[in-house]
Amino acid sequence: MKEEISCGAVVYRMETNKPLYLVIRHMNGGHWAFAKGHVEANETEEETALREIQEETGLHVELDTNFREVNRYSPGPGITKDVIYFLAQAQTSAIQEQAIEVTDSAWLPFEEAVERLTYANDQAILTKAHHYLQD
Repeated sequence: MKEEISCGAVVYRMETNKPLYLVIRHMNGGHWAFAKGHVEANETEEETALREIQEETGLHVELDTNFREVNRYSPGPGITKDVIYFLAQAQTSAIQEQAIEVTDSAWLPFEEAVERLTYANDQAILTKAHHYLQD
């Protein structure tokens, strides 16, 4: 069994005291999800998340590692993949989409972001992140 690990984050920014969440449409598969990518040699989970967010969106973020969720699934026969998500507050709102990875992006309020996400696992992670921010 081959095991893969990716890291990313639920990225948000505050607007009039309410969070807007960043969702991106990935070139590979055309699905709506969060910024994420494979761990490279000797990288920590946090370093991977920060690098992938910056590469895919151009954003600099502040990572909250107290929020950590793992999505485990099988992308193909004989492969298990863990995607580790943190929460990250964007320092700016201007997105610079990485053309080879991202086809679209949007800052959305919680309800719209949940509807836009393609997969139920991502919807569940966003819901947990939203509740975490409310507490």
